[in-house]
Amino acid sequence: MFKSLEQAKGRKKPIGAATKINIANNIKINVDKIKSIDFDAQSDEDLVKLCLESYDKILSHTFDDEYASFRMMTNTKFVIAFSQAMYSVELNDRQRKQICNVIFSIRAKQDPTISDMQRMLLFNLGKIVNKREVPGLMNLGFTEDLSGLLLIAAHSSFNAFKQVKRINRVLLTVQQEVSVESIIKLYEKLGYFSHFTDLFEGIMYDKMDKSKLTDIQKEIYGNIEIALLDIMEELPSNLCYTLLLNFTDMVNMREKMDVRFNIHSINSTDYPRINIAIGQVEQNGKVIPF
Repeated sequence: MFKSLEQAKGRKKPIGAATKINIANNIKINVDKIKSIDFDAQSDEDLVKLCLESYDKILSHTFDDEYASFRMMTNTKFVIAFSQAMYSVELNDRQRKQICNVIFSIRAKQDPTISDMQRMLLFNLGKIVNKREVPGLMNLGFTEDLSGLLLIAAHSSFNAFKQVKRINRVLLTVQQEVSVESIIKLYEKLGYFSHFTDLFEGIMYDKMDKSKLTDIQKEIYGNIEIALLDIMEELPSNLCYTLLLNFTDMVNMREKMDVRFNIHSINSTDYPRINIAIGQVEQNGKVIPF
């Protein structure tokens, strides 16, 4: 399985010296040579050609190498060429996740060697690889930049749990109110209505210390919870019951993770169907985490 940057921890591996290669005469460059190319010594035209003709090789064999991918994706000239190539390439879902994972991981690093310009170039690359989805989020009322950040987060991992957590953390960076309705529409647009268990667990096991949040962040944090409950209340009764039953059965696997809020404390008037499902689960001798 693809070993993403997020899984690479504690490894030390030296990077060899950059190699000067005449790309124009070596279109069939192998993976090892791609990893060591001196990008600054290449022409813009040749770099774009390399990215167009070898992007699948780069993604399949280079982006699983933390150090090689970091060198490539923090090189201004390479990122510009790669971005230009991605305008005319249709990526599959796996390839897009590979790119967004690298973008998210590098942008999240507290590394003074990564300049603001490099972070911006990576952000623009993220918008390019998600170009078909950006307009859809903008139609929901999100800005182009926020749409880009949300989509990078949504496609930044093969782990759905991490996707949801990262999406919601991006929402907390917004310096204005984000309504419950907007959050619900966002989750629907990103496909979580058909993968609701991922959304439910991603929210319920993402507990934050609210004393460290600003007033706006506290409001968004609370609206995320309300959005989750509002969606749950509309589920068919059997699906709501199954969801809570699975949540209960998974408690041992998540024993080191705190639950975001006590679902027993929700208002029975506002959420009658959820409360009925809670009662059915507990009638079977199960204890829902709180």
